[in-house]
Formats: sequence, structure tokens, C-alpha cells
Amino acid sequence: MTAPRKYSNVPIAAAQAVFQRDGIHAPLDHVAAEAGVGSGTLYRHFPDRVELWKSVLTEPL
Repeated sequence: MTAPRKYSNVPIAAAQAVFQRDGIHAPLDHVAAEAGVGSGTLYRHFPDRVELWKSVLTEPL
């Protein structure tokens, strides 16, 4: 499942910040908190760390 474009930038930016600060193995709950969304919302759009990481890697800096 791919996140809608307008939504995807918020958790991706949050993931970039959290992964940079805490490393790639940081809890995804920290990413959700940084994005200002609930864990369920994050997991609905990014069902696992791999999907979120792929989105982080493909997002232009």
C-alpha cells in the first residue's frame, strides 16, 4: 500500500528525522509521535519498517 502523496510527506519527514537522530532501528512509535499521528495511522500507510524505509529512501532531500 502506498500512502497518498499529500499525507506521505509528513511521516516521511518525521521518519527521516527520527532515523537520523536515533538510527534505523528506532521504534516506529517514535516516528508516529514525531509526525503527530497515531501508530495505527502510520501502520495503515506503512505496514512495516521496510515500506517506510523505502519511502524515506525515494523521497528527494
